[in-house]
Amino acid sequence: ETELSGYYSSGKYKVIEPAIKYLEENYADPDLSSEDMARVAGISSVYFRKIFSIVFGQSPMRYLQSVRMEKAKDMLTGDYMPVSDIAESVGFKSIYHFSKTFKNIMGCLPSEVLKEERV
Repeated sequence: ETELSGYYSSGKYKVIEPAIKYLEENYADPDLSSEDMARVAGISSVYFRKIFSIVFGQSPMRYLQSVRMEKAKDMLTGDYMPVSDIAESVGFKSIYHFSKTFKNIMGCLPSEVLKEERV
Protein backbone atom coordinates (compact mmCIF):
# COMPACT_ATOMS: atom_id res chain seq x y z
CA GLU A 1 0.00 0.00 0.00
CA THR A 2 3.01 2.31 0.20
CA GLU A 3 2.87 2.92 -3.55
CA LEU A 4 -0.61 4.35 -3.02
CA SER A 5 0.34 6.66 -0.16
CA GLY A 6 0.42 9.67 -2.50
CA TYR A 7 -3.21 8.99 -3.39
CA TYR A 8 -4.55 8.85 0.15
CA SER A 9 -4.60 12.63 0.35
CA SER A 10 -5.92 13.07 -3.18
CA GLY A 11 -9.56 13.73 -3.86
CA LYS A 12 -9.73 10.88 -6.36
CA TYR A 13 -8.82 8.23 -3.79
CA LYS A 14 -11.24 9.72 -1.28
CA VAL A 15 -14.10 9.38 -3.80
CA ILE A 16 -13.57 5.62 -4.14
CA GLU A 17 -12.27 4.88 -0.63
CA PRO A 18 -15.63 3.46 0.62
CA ALA A 19 -15.62 1.08 -2.36
CA ILE A 20 -12.04 -0.06 -1.63
CA LYS A 21 -13.00 -0.89 1.95
CA TYR A 22 -16.10 -2.70 0.66
CA LEU A 23 -13.96 -4.68 -1.81
CA GLU A 24 -11.49 -5.69 0.92
CA GLU A 25 -14.34 -6.87 3.16
CA ASN A 26 -16.32 -8.65 0.39
CA TYR A 27 -13.65 -9.99 -2.01
CA ALA A 28 -14.89 -13.55 -1.33
CA ASP A 29 -18.34 -12.78 -2.77
CA PRO A 30 -18.32 -14.41 -6.24
CA ASP A 31 -20.96 -11.92 -7.42
CA LEU A 32 -19.08 -8.78 -6.36
CA SER A 33 -19.09 -6.33 -9.27
CA SER A 34 -17.76 -2.88 -10.06
CA GLU A 35 -21.42 -1.76 -10.07
CA ASP A 36 -21.69 -2.85 -6.41
CA MET A 37 -18.53 -0.93 -5.54
CA ALA A 38 -19.73 2.18 -7.42
CA ARG A 39 -23.01 2.05 -5.51
CA VAL A 40 -21.10 1.95 -2.20
CA ALA A 41 -19.01 4.95 -3.33
CA GLY A 42 -22.20 6.74 -4.37
CA ILE A 43 -21.13 7.36 -7.97
CA SER A 44 -21.97 5.95 -11.39
CA SER A 45 -20.23 2.74 -12.41
CA VAL A 46 -18.66 4.44 -15.44
CA TYR A 47 -17.20 7.23 -13.28
CA PHE A 48 -16.13 4.70 -10.64
CA ARG A 49 -14.21 2.60 -13.18
CA LYS A 50 -12.55 5.72 -14.58
CA ILE A 51 -11.43 7.03 -11.16
CA PHE A 52 -10.38 3.55 -10.02
CA SER A 53 -8.23 3.07 -13.12
CA ILE A 54 -6.55 6.45 -12.57
CA VAL A 55 -5.77 5.68 -8.91
CA PHE A 56 -4.76 2.02 -9.24
CA GLY A 57 -3.62 1.81 -12.86
CA GLN A 58 -5.99 -1.10 -13.53
CA SER A 59 -9.69 -1.87 -13.70
CA PRO A 60 -11.63 -2.59 -10.49
CA MET A 61 -12.20 -6.21 -11.55
CA ARG A 62 -8.51 -6.80 -12.33
CA TYR A 63 -7.66 -5.33 -8.93
CA LEU A 64 -10.27 -7.60 -7.31
CA GLN A 65 -8.69 -10.63 -9.00
CA SER A 66 -5.26 -9.56 -7.69
CA VAL A 67 -6.64 -9.25 -4.15
CA ARG A 68 -8.24 -12.69 -4.45
CA MET A 69 -5.03 -14.26 -5.76
CA GLU A 70 -2.92 -12.75 -2.95
CA LYS A 71 -5.39 -14.11 -0.38
CA ALA A 72 -5.37 -17.50 -2.13
CA LYS A 73 -1.56 -17.57 -2.18
CA ASP A 74 -1.50 -16.86 1.57
CA MET A 75 -3.92 -19.75 2.12
CA LEU A 76 -1.98 -22.08 -0.16
CA THR A 77 1.23 -21.42 1.73
CA GLY A 78 -0.30 -21.42 5.19
CA ASP A 79 -3.37 -23.59 5.46
CA TYR A 80 -3.80 -27.23 4.65
CA MET A 81 -7.01 -26.71 2.74
CA PRO A 82 -7.79 -28.38 -0.57
CA VAL A 83 -7.36 -26.05 -3.55
CA SER A 84 -11.09 -26.32 -4.29
CA ASP A 85 -11.90 -24.94 -0.79
CA ILE A 86 -9.41 -22.11 -1.21
CA ALA A 87 -10.88 -21.25 -4.63
CA GLU A 88 -14.35 -21.06 -3.12
CA SER A 89 -13.19 -19.01 -0.12
CA VAL A 90 -11.76 -16.29 -2.38
CA GLY A 91 -14.86 -16.00 -4.53
CA PHE A 92 -14.53 -18.55 -7.33
CA LYS A 93 -17.36 -20.92 -8.20
CA SER A 94 -15.11 -23.02 -10.48
CA ILE A 95 -11.72 -24.50 -9.58
CA TYR A 96 -10.86 -24.44 -13.29
CA HIS A 97 -11.49 -20.68 -13.52
CA PHE A 98 -9.60 -20.15 -10.24
CA SER A 99 -6.55 -22.12 -11.46
CA LYS A 100 -6.52 -20.33 -14.81
CA THR A 101 -6.80 -16.88 -13.15
CA PHE A 102 -4.16 -17.80 -10.55
CA LYS A 103 -1.72 -18.82 -13.29
CA ASN A 104 -2.39 -15.64 -15.30
CA ILE A 105 -1.80 -13.36 -12.31
CA MET A 106 0.76 -15.29 -10.23
CA GLY A 107 2.67 -17.01 -13.03
CA CYS A 108 2.22 -20.55 -11.74
CA LEU A 109 -0.54 -23.00 -10.87
CA PRO A 110 -1.94 -23.18 -7.32
CA SER A 111 -0.70 -26.79 -7.09
CA GLU A 112 2.87 -25.58 -7.76
CA VAL A 113 2.67 -23.22 -4.78
CA LEU A 114 1.39 -26.09 -2.65
CA LYS A 115 4.28 -28.35 -3.66
CA GLU A 116 6.86 -25.65 -2.94
CA GLU A 117 5.49 -24.79 0.47
CA ARG A 118 4.56 -28.22 1.76
CA VAL A 119 7.79 -30.08 1.05
